[in-house]
Amino acid sequence: MSITKYATKTGTKSRVTFKLSTEKADDFNARRVVVVGDFCDWKVEQGKEMSILKDGSFSATITLDAGKSYQFKYVVNPGESDCRWENDERPDNWVTDSNGNSNSLVVID
Repeated sequence: MSITKYATKTGTKSRVTFKLSTEKADDFNARRVVVVGDFCDWKVEQGKEMSILKDGSFSATITLDAGKSYQFKYVVNPGESDCRWENDERPDNWVTDSNGNSNSLVVID
């Protein structure tokens, strides 16, 4: 799992690519993955569907406002009996929300 950030020309936004590795996708038996977070009010149906790549990893790119940080998770197999919410392995940081859940954090400079 990894995050890559690219600032836009104006510098007010950044394109953030989220990636779930082939190994983790295999471990989770991932058939479908959605990245969700406070940028979509944690609603799976408003999250970003990740594309499966040739190597079996999953990837999605989202444009986010600069100067902010965003909590997020990967929802693996949403709506299925084996659905699970997973953190990124190497986020910018981890935070605990008001419900005591650990979430990944991406910081956009």
